[in-house]
Amino acid sequence: MKGSNLSQELFEDYLNHKGLVKNRDYFYEPDGNTRPDFLVKAGHNIIFEVKEFSSDSEGDQQLRSLEGHVTVLELYGPVRRKIQKAKRQFKSHKNDYPCVLILYKGDSLAVNLDIFVVAAAAYGDLSMNSNGQWHFGQNTKLSPERNKTFSGIGIIDEVYPERVAAHKIFLEDNTFSSSDTLQQIDERFKDWSQVNGYNLEKRVIRVQLINNVFASKHVSLGFFDGECDEIYSTDENGLFGRMP
Repeated sequence: MKGSNLSQELFEDYLNHKGLVKNRDYFYEPDGNTRPDFLVKAGHNIIFEVKEFSSDSEGDQQLRSLEGHVTVLELYGPVRRKIQKAKRQFKSHKNDYPCVLILYKGDSLAVNLDIFVVAAAAYGDLSMNSNGQWHFGQNTKLSPERNKTFSGIGIIDEVYPERVAAHKIFLEDNTFSSSDTLQQIDERFKDWSQVNGYNLEKRVIRVQLINNVFASKHVSLGFFDGECDEIYSTDENGLFGRMP
């Protein structure tokens, strides 16, 4: 892909695994910082902008220099800056199709793309109310009044579902002694997994989507139907969680 980076290649793999064909079902149209990367047709009509974090970026170096002492604003800051950049790219498309920002951690050593961190970066700093419930507060980027062009924000990564499932059952079904080394346990795990039919190298590209309920154009949630895809949203009370 000319002019692409790893995040864009990963997202293209995600589209290909869905059976979509380049230049027929989706189009890759990078143009610096002026327009989004992907237009997906195939009955869905969704615009995607894919952004990647890098260990070489100024923001990443600043976070690493704090040596773990990260404030709330510094935790949310990298994601909020990506939202701000995507806002400019989506601006000319706000009356066209749903627009989704896709984030990829890349080789960043400091950026946290946990689903709740990204949600708080978008909807406002997380805080706890008097009932012990988490809710979004100040510094919101997505609201009924702000950035309604964003239909959602997704986090793309690679997961190994059979490795996770096998490891859980392996630990439940086996006993270990204090003399077992990590290497010995790892070898037993691989042998056990092979005998029990687990493919530890099975790789799945996953998108965790935060659905923006305030969007002017809502994205088709059925598009994100991959084996490991997850969809999150807020309910009528503003509480955030995974959709069934």
